[in-house]
Amino acid sequence: MTQIDTTRATPSTRVRITLTAASIFVLLVGANLITPLFPLFSARLGLTTSDVTLAFVAYIVPLVVGLPIVGHWSDHYGRRAVMAVAVVVALLGTAAFVTAQSLGALVLGRALHGAAVALATGTAAASLRDLLRERSELATALTLLSSAGGVAAGPFIGGLLSQFGDPMHTPYLVHGAAVVVLLGLLLAVKPLPPVAPPPADHPRWLTLMPAMPSVSATTRRIFTLAAATGFLSFAVFGYFLAIAPGRYADLLGGSRLMAGMLATIALGSSAAAQLAPIRGAHKAAVALTLMTGGLALAFFADHAHTAPALVVAGFLIGGGQGVAFRTLFATMSALTPPREVARSVSLMYVVTYCGSAIPVLVLGMAIDHFGADTPVGVYFVATIVMAALLALACLRYRVPARDEFAHHGH
Repeated sequence: MTQIDTTRATPSTRVRITLTAASIFVLLVGANLITPLFPLFSARLGLTTSDVTLAFVAYIVPLVVGLPIVGHWSDHYGRRAVMAVAVVVALLGTAAFVTAQSLGALVLGRALHGAAVALATGTAAASLRDLLRERSELATALTLLSSAGGVAAGPFIGGLLSQFGDPMHTPYLVHGAAVVVLLGLLLAVKPLPPVAPPPADHPRWLTLMPAMPSVSATTRRIFTLAAATGFLSFAVFGYFLAIAPGRYADLLGGSRLMAGMLATIALGSSAAAQLAPIRGAHKAAVALTLMTGGLALAFFADHAHTAPALVVAGFLIGGGQGVAFRTLFATMSALTPPREVARSVSLMYVVTYCGSAIPVLVLGMAIDHFGADTPVGVYFVATIVMAALLALACLRYRVPARDEFAHHGH
């Protein structure tokens, strides 16, 4: 596993590194607190499954739209300034949840959290790269740990905090307090100058224009594999984050903590697998096959009403996703010309996050149409996803990573 060591950095730099990693972690925790609380909001506000998936997707839309638009803003206006704006937007989103009395308020809160994460994602990655300029591998590991860790910890923390006081308010009140502290710390640190300040004779508004994402012609094939893997795996994660807590409520004994743990198992396994030193030319193909088996096991657990199988399914899905996504992402990044990496990565994440939105929204409508007790819609969508994952595994098996590198002369 990658060892994280910041001892070579100065005390001031270590503070900045810690604060940057903590910022993206806290924001992503807040964005995922709602996972085990969806059944509570559904019951209190009278929401349908489609309403829940709409609230879930409301987070994805500003994230997908915002990533290519705001990703370069911190280059021109400073990392701290953009991160501080992201934290303020997240605080507004948290306030919307505390006062939510309707589906519209939930959608607003989710959208604000999505906008905050869009602002913070590129800023945090760029900031860590700046602060660890000579140690790019460490910067990547910290970015992964803070972002994947926040996503994985959010559902568990939401379920845990919901055991105290008002279960729908306590998680967000605690998160709001953490965000206020974070904002104070950000403002207390002296800002570093922008890496690319706008020229004096250049209209400042032009620096806010989106940098259009693109794909290098030499990496189109591996980009397609990586983006398709991201799309399908995030569709599965979206199911665990939005629909599974309500669907498996009885199976999990009605425990919000267990509902949060289920999502944390899948997401945490993904984060751990991305850091594990797993080798082998066909590891991506094997990992995609494991994901398919995990998804099949999840729906067997649904049919047989067995919680242990559901837990094992979460580990298989998360671990398989982590290995497959890391392998394909690393291959794509290595084969992409340096000047095109940022735009290719932005486009890949746009496609990936769409996987959390489109299939989950379709699945929510299918459940409402066929009925929550009739698994036809769930099984139909799951069959399509499993078939697509197996097709990707077959494609990746035919051209393993080492052959891909050799083909391009790396």
